[in-house]
Amino acid sequence: MHEMPTSIAETIFQGAHRLRKGRCARSAAREAGSLLAYVLGRDRSFILTRAEDTIAEEEAERFRECLERRAQGEPLQYITANQEFFGLDFEVTKDVLIPRPETEILIETGLKLLTPSADAFICDVGTGSGCIVITLMDQLKQARAVAIDISPEALGVARRNAERHSVAERIEFVLSDCFAALTLQGRARLLI
Repeated sequence: MHEMPTSIAETIFQGAHRLRKGRCARSAAREAGSLLAYVLGRDRSFILTRAEDTIAEEEAERFRECLERRAQGEPLQYITANQEFFGLDFEVTKDVLIPRPETEILIETGLKLLTPSADAFICDVGTGSGCIVITLMDQLKQARAVAIDISPEALGVARRNAERHSVAERIEFVLSDCFAALTLQGRARLLI
């Protein structure tokens, strides 16, 4: 069935209505706008300034698919594969936890304890997406780190995020159950 083209504003309105009927009533309009921005490959300012533009049927179909996933309770970040953390964008998948805003307190504390010129060595156990260690490496240009996770998939996500933010050369990624792969000399065996 071919539907009439709808505007961005109408698409968001209809999407918000669908989300309110699902599990996302509290922030339905904002989330519908975020999903449409993702589908269109644009940012939120485009959505706001081009509200009367129409969208293609293929885009409308992809939007409906994303809406259904969100209405069923799948986190927005897993649908868009993205989460902002401390001003940086991170890839997130179902293999990692979604970075939480309150985790930024760890970054703030670390930055209070270490100066930007510090030759620090940081160990991030259970690195997941790598948001903590990568953000610290971004802020502390002289620091080095080891990022440990028991999940090879999570380490893959962390490595991609480190490459995205140009800090991968200062982080050693170690597949390990906590500290099990670390030697007594404190050197990590690179397992991935």
